[in-house]
Amino acid sequence: MNVKTESTEQAPQAEKTATCETPIAAFTTLLQRNVERLVDLQKATLETMSHQNKDVVETMRKSLKSVPAVPAGLLDTAEQGIEGWINAQKNTLDAVVQQSAQVTKAIQEKTGSPALLSDLVQHAADQAVATQKAILDFAAKQNKAIGEAIQCQTGVKGTPAAKVTESIQHGVDTLIEGQKTFLDTAIKMAKAGANA
Repeated sequence: MNVKTESTEQAPQAEKTATCETPIAAFTTLLQRNVERLVDLQKATLETMSHQNKDVVETMRKSLKSVPAVPAGLLDTAEQGIEGWINAQKNTLDAVVQQSAQVTKAIQEKTGSPALLSDLVQHAADQAVATQKAILDFAAKQNKAIGEAIQCQTGVKGTPAAKVTESIQHGVDTLIEGQKTFLDTAIKMAKAGANA
């Protein structure tokens, strides 16, 4: 009977020890969850962009069938370029999550000083944001080039297809600027959290 009492008394203490986190470990776990949530949000946005891209290209194919001067491969190239950009974004986001998980694990295992690890997290976040912005800049340039290429085709200027192209280009530019604003806000929040 004493054995049962001893093991029963030890069990709650073992649970307390297993669930007790240091403030730094708890904070890093919270940061990791937030990184994962932000990445999930970004990926959802990218999926929406992918669907929008496919819809736009299909609409353009239908709209430009009657315009013989539009090169057949132009829309395929545009679609592939945007899908490639979306996949690059997703790969970057996966790398951010992996880096963040490694830093979180290192902090929880106490393999580095909190200041060093905080700097590492901040540096990784800054690099991820810079990479994202570079990709967004590339997408903006590609979007502009495609829009201009369509506008310059014989028989397109002044047509509904030209207006649709302008509208699509403006929509994509707005989406890209929104993504940049989101990244700026996310990095500001991360820096504020690290300095708190």
